[in-house]
Amino acid sequence: STQTTYVNLGLFSAMHKLHGVGFNAFGSMVQNNMNGVQISGLANLAGGSMHGVQIGGISNVNGNNLAGLSVSGLVNKAKGVLITGLSNIAGDNMRGLMMSGIMNITGDKAAGVQLAGLANVTGEEYDGLMMSGLLNVVGEEMNGLQLSGLANVTGGQMNGVQLGLFNFASKAKGLQIGLFNYHKEDMKGLQLGLVNANPQTKVQL
Repeated sequence: STQTTYVNLGLFSAMHKLHGVGFNAFGSMVQNNMNGVQISGLANLAGGSMHGVQIGGISNVNGNNLAGLSVSGLVNKAKGVLITGLSNIAGDNMRGLMMSGIMNITGDKAAGVQLAGLANVTGEEYDGLMMSGLLNVVGEEMNGLQLSGLANVTGGQMNGVQLGLFNFASKAKGLQIGLFNYHKEDMKGLQLGLVNANPQTKVQL
């Protein structure tokens, strides 16, 4: 069926499109796009894009883009503003806010703000603020601020500031502040720490 649903109330519902409001005790599955409000006791699924608000007791999953707010108790898989108690997962390009009790994961490029109780991980490039209780990891290029309780790691070029007990970057342009600071190849900027591992650093304290 290609019918569009505007108002949905039930225990568990499956729809082609939802353009309006859906309330379900257990779950809600929209095969295509969801525009509006989707609230379920357990889980919400939108196969296409979601524009609006999703609230699920356990998880929210979106196939494509998210423009709005997604809140769940355990897991969000989407793009946009993601708030969850356990983890957020965004597959490719993520722009916006990610807040989780444990971990935020983005597979490709990401930009915005990531706040996690445990760790933030971006596979390639990140632009913005990463803040975590334990660990921030960017696979290739970091542009902005990494702030962690333990360690910040940038596999390629770090442009900005790393603030943590341990800071690692292959190449760095900016500032590293911590007990142990390390850059593998090139450092253009300042390291402030008890141990600054690379002797080519221009300024060491």
